[in-house]
Amino acid sequence: MQNIQQMTIRDTTSGKSITLDCTRILRRIKGRRTVYEGLFDGKPVIIKCFNSALYGRHHFKKEIRGFKELTLRNIKTAQIAAAGQNERKDHVVVLEKIENAVDVFSLLESTDDRATTQSILHAVFICVAHMHAAGVLQRDLHTGNFLWNGETIYVLDPAEMTFSKNPLDETTSYQQLAILLASLSESFWVNRSELLEAYFETRGWQLISSMIEMIEKLMEKQRLKRIRHTLRKTLRTSKRYIQEKHGSYKGVFARDFFSGQNFSAFISAIDKQMEDGQVLKRGNTCLVSRIQLNGRDVVVKRYNHKGLWHSLRHTLKSSRAKKCWLFGHRLSELEIATAKPLGFFEQRKFGLLWQSYSLNEFIDGQNIRDYFKQSDTPQNLKEEISQATQTMLDNLAHFKMTHGDLKPSNILIHQDNPVLIDLDSMKHHGCQYMRRLYQQKMNDNINERNILWKK
Repeated sequence: MQNIQQMTIRDTTSGKSITLDCTRILRRIKGRRTVYEGLFDGKPVIIKCFNSALYGRHHFKKEIRGFKELTLRNIKTAQIAAAGQNERKDHVVVLEKIENAVDVFSLLESTDDRATTQSILHAVFICVAHMHAAGVLQRDLHTGNFLWNGETIYVLDPAEMTFSKNPLDETTSYQQLAILLASLSESFWVNRSELLEAYFETRGWQLISSMIEMIEKLMEKQRLKRIRHTLRKTLRTSKRYIQEKHGSYKGVFARDFFSGQNFSAFISAIDKQMEDGQVLKRGNTCLVSRIQLNGRDVVVKRYNHKGLWHSLRHTLKSSRAKKCWLFGHRLSELEIATAKPLGFFEQRKFGLLWQSYSLNEFIDGQNIRDYFKQSDTPQNLKEEISQATQTMLDNLAHFKMTHGDLKPSNILIHQDNPVLIDLDSMKHHGCQYMRRLYQQKMNDNINERNILWKK
């Protein structure tokens, strides 16, 4: 648990000095803003501190104006409890915390009930329709910027909104709908047509099939754009990730896995834990071990220091652990099954990358070749898994990615579904020629190593 830090600000409305208790950091963007959970007069609040010397005042004013505009337009949102400057001259906005409300993204992740998912999203799309009819455009439109308390949808992040006197036109509205749909994971399972119908009905428009097709094409483009944005978020402290630093070590972890842990103690013990755990691979390049961490079964991979030139090369091109972390999230966003990335951290000496560690959830499954060799596995199931594996590899190609070390041990069968692991040989290709070259190499590996089942 983090220690309570106090902050004093001079409220711009009353002119009085007030004291805030900051109990937990929710998000930090270095040099721009820090968001805390805290207390004001004993009541729970959200504290947004704008740290930029150049743009802090501008962002502060946009935030306040945004909340006021939403209230004027009858859009449900958080209420400002106080606003002013702290002792460091940072501009601060204090928001009343909406009781019993959870962001929609977290709600969707925590439920498997399709009816509940559809019901919440139905309310979100109606809320967005009201926003658009009121002339409100959200440039950062995703489910994490909406709160649901079981009855009402509340809108957040008004600093990323623009406000106009007239309702949004059809072209702009379709773009917004595509952005919102692109933020929905396939695992949530939603009836897109029903959600669009709710939006169109609220706007008083008629929905036809050609519009649905057009919006879905726009959605695919927005999805790829959103992934690039999401990957940048995975490298800093946010609602879902924690960035930690101690001495020469620095890393990022999934908040639900690492929150409340002591990073210094963690890095001091990790090598011994790996040696004491189930060592899966030991070599000059890396050590891979299965251990128990924070009540979870985790695979830790340490990429060893191999000399000065090796360190210099990976300092310039980024660590393999960071690469695994980013590809793990990229594949997850694209609904390609892989081990859940839990964190990564790096050690640097004299500015050079020395060692790095990646942490992923352990996948309990057989490699694909051993699975196919089992005599008691029904033939039709082998065919289904082989087809699912081919679809997974086709999806890699569709999204311009290849796995540079594709072999049976890097495809595990978990609950009768293929899961791709060992991502440090993954590549994302911008050049069409290089993509075809690596794709051919990957196809050769599939054929030579008999990865897919054949009758």
